[in-house]
This record gives sequence, C-alpha cells and structure tokens, in this order.
Amino acid sequence: ILAVVDVNECAVNNGGCEHGCCNTIGSFYCKCPPGFTLAPDGRRCVDVDECALQIAGCQFKCQNTHGGFYCECPAGQRLHADGRTCLASGGCDVENGGCDHICVSGFNGQYHCRCRPGFRLKDDGKSCEETDPCKTDNGRCEQKCVNYGGQAICQCYAGFKLTSDGKTCEAIEMEVIDSCATNNGGCDHDCKHGVGGPICSCHKGYMLQADGRTCEDMDECSLSQSCCSQLCTNTPGSFTCECKPGFMLGSGGCSCIDINECENNNGRCEQICVNSEGAYECVCNVGYRLSHDGRRCIKVEESPTFVVRGDYHKGPENGNIPVVHYAPTERPIVALDNDDGNHLEFKGPEAKIALLLDKMGQSCYCFVPSECLVD
Repeated sequence: ILAVVDVNECAVNNGGCEHGCCNTIGSFYCKCPPGFTLAPDGRRCVDVDECALQIAGCQFKCQNTHGGFYCECPAGQRLHADGRTCLASGGCDVENGGCDHICVSGFNGQYHCRCRPGFRLKDDGKSCEETDPCKTDNGRCEQKCVNYGGQAICQCYAGFKLTSDGKTCEAIEMEVIDSCATNNGGCDHDCKHGVGGPICSCHKGYMLQADGRTCEDMDECSLSQSCCSQLCTNTPGSFTCECKPGFMLGSGGCSCIDINECENNNGRCEQICVNSEGAYECVCNVGYRLSHDGRRCIKVEESPTFVVRGDYHKGPENGNIPVVHYAPTERPIVALDNDDGNHLEFKGPEAKIALLLDKMGQSCYCFVPSECLVD
C-alpha cells in the first residue's frame, strides 16, 4: 500500500507568490493584502484602483494610492469622521459651534445657538445666562416667588396654601394660637406673635443675638454709643458717666464741668488761689514763699519783689518743691529751694532749671508757661 503525502508548495520559494501563499491539499494559491488584487499570472499583486471602480464611497473626490485611497472635499468644507462625507467647515460639529447650550444646524453649513429653558442668549449669540423670572412681576406669584433653574416657583406664607393655578394663595382655616403664650415664645425679653411664630425683641440697652431669642447687654462705652465726655462705665442695659478729678458731672449727666476749687474756702490756700482746668494752685504774696504742703505761705527774708507760686497738684506733698517767681514787668526768674539749703536762680528769656531733683524727678511750672523752659 502506497501512502500519498501532500507536497507543500508554499515551503519552496513561497510557491512563487509575490505576497502570501496558502497551501491546500494537492495544490496552493497566492493571495494579496487589502487594496491589491492578483494579477492574471496568479502570483503577482497589483494595486486596486478603488476610485476608478467607484467602490471608495467618496462624496466629492477620490484619490487613489498604492494599496488604498483617500477622499477630498471642496474648499469651505471638511471631511467627516467617516472619511468619506463632506461637511461645512465649523458649524455645530466643531466644539458645539461655540454654543453654551444647544447648537442648531441649518442649510448650507449655517447654524445658530439656543439656550435651555430658564436661560436666555447673551448679545454674543453663543453664551447663555440664567433668567430670574421672579424679578418681573414677582413671577406672577401672589406671595413668594423662588427662582428654580430659571423657572418661577410660587410659594405661600405660613398659614396659606397654594391654589390649583399654582400662583395664588388662600388662607388655611385653623385655630389661631398665640405663639407667645407658652414660655414667652422662648424670648428673653419681649415677644410678639407673628404669622410665622414668635418675634422676639430686647429692652433698651440690650441686643438680640443670632438665635433671634437671646438678649445680651450692649456695652455702650466700648461701642462709642454713650454721651459721656470723659469717663464711661457700662451697666446692665445702660451706662453711667463719670468725670476726672477736678471736674463734676453736668445736669445732663453727660458732660463734665470744671470745679472751681478756689470758690470753696479759697481752695484751702492761705493767701491766693488760682483755678485751672481740672486743678488749682496756691500762690503767695510778695515777701512769702509756698511751704511744702502747697497751701501755707512762709515769710522770706530779703524777698525780691516777685510773687511766689507753686503747683500743689503736680508736686509731692514732701520733698523738693520747685517755686517759680514772676514779676508783671520783667521776664520770669526761675528759682529752686531744697531742704539742703541750695538756692539756684535763672533769669532771662532762655531760663532753664538744670538741677536734678532727687525726690521729685518732675518738671517745674511757670506762671507764664511760654516763658519758662524746663528740662
């Protein structure tokens, strides 16, 4: 018995095929890639002209290539994604025509933009902006209008309900209950019944807090809402005005008036009392100088013809006390006496005290301040 074995012609020189060779039982055949077809010799591959055979499917123009083809479109048009159809350049197929919402195609590549309900087209013809129908005639709602995506939604106040037309409201028949009757409506101070429930308010001098119920004291002093001219003290629900030493509160309870201490027992000065804003001073006659207590006057031997003056409120009760002499017809003479017996005098328009006071450490004051310069 003889066995028959198939000969694979493709194994030798690819069966003489230019491209592909397919072996079959007892034979073989050649094949070509897409875009090519077998030549009459059955072995070579030749290009298929899809354009000439009108199998390319191009809408406008077909260009054959070696093993393929491509379609072309006229000027002003572009090739569709299918590679065969021609479309007008731009239009809705390119980035939605630049429209914010909807692009509507028209004849011969024309298009226009449209907006979704509740929006309107801006002047640029492409952008959309939300419309608020509630701004026009309250959206035709009788009570409350809510803009919901550009549409007017009507609502009613508490105690009312919307009728079937979706616009008007009618009262709900129910028993009216005073919302302030129980626990003062939750209000700290005053409660007033309203359609939506209790309405809280506070007494004068108090502020209603964010919860709409609690009242807290208003600090008129820190809020600069008091009438005080000098000192202000906050009190629950109000404030009080006070004055600095040397002043007293006026009849209105706001302004401060200088107290003339010299009118009361001559300010306790032995000789001359000089009132000043918020204070006073004792001054001695010619031939006397002020004692350390700032009130009594001590006779001075060989005293010059000058009035001697001291500052009672600005000097200490004990220690070195500067005294200032002045004469109405001459420049001031500034002099200093201390417990050690030192006595210094400075005359002329540039008079200065150069002595450091061990205990005082404060400035000396002249009867004519513009003419006394003190370091």
